[in-house]
Amino acid sequence: METVIKKDQFREMPWKNGLGSTQEIDIVPSHTDFTKGEFQWRLSSAVIKTANTFSPFPGYDRLLVVLSGQGLKLNGSVLLPLVVHAFSGEEKIECTLVDGDVVDMGIIYKRDQYRCDMEIISVNQNTKLFFCDGVHYIKSISDGITIDGIRLKAEEVLKIEGSEIADVEVADSPKLILKISVHLR
Repeated sequence: METVIKKDQFREMPWKNGLGSTQEIDIVPSHTDFTKGEFQWRLSSAVIKTANTFSPFPGYDRLLVVLSGQGLKLNGSVLLPLVVHAFSGEEKIECTLVDGDVVDMGIIYKRDQYRCDMEIISVNQNTKLFFCDGVHYIKSISDGITIDGIRLKAEEVLKIEGSEIADVEVADSPKLILKISVHLR
């Protein structure tokens, strides 16, 4: 099953630590209060404008990618754009900006029940993407991607549930997409 999650469906949510806010794209189960740690996973995107300390999420693992901006420094190590960073929810993360605001996307998931993958895929021509069991999220990093006849705007996320082979068409090449997959352990 495919569902387009549009920007006006994202929920503006305060960070657990109160130091900013995020656009919650999806949370399972839906409408769960993530601050109480009662969720299975949560996909979100944030604009980071100042240095901050990441909220702790004991029992969860996290994947994070910078989608725009010059990058972040996480505990002093540079996270460049379009490079995926994995860390535990218990890890204390001090975040500073490399140079100016950053837009990121991340997923937080219960490590004892799920495993997640996050990857940037370069699509140079019309192709097929294979999805095995699980829940998958596709974000077009640039406009010009059509998946199974759905033209995906840069501010939208396509949610695919279950196994599927999807036809991907590109208006011109190359195009970058972010693929996030959630699987039961």
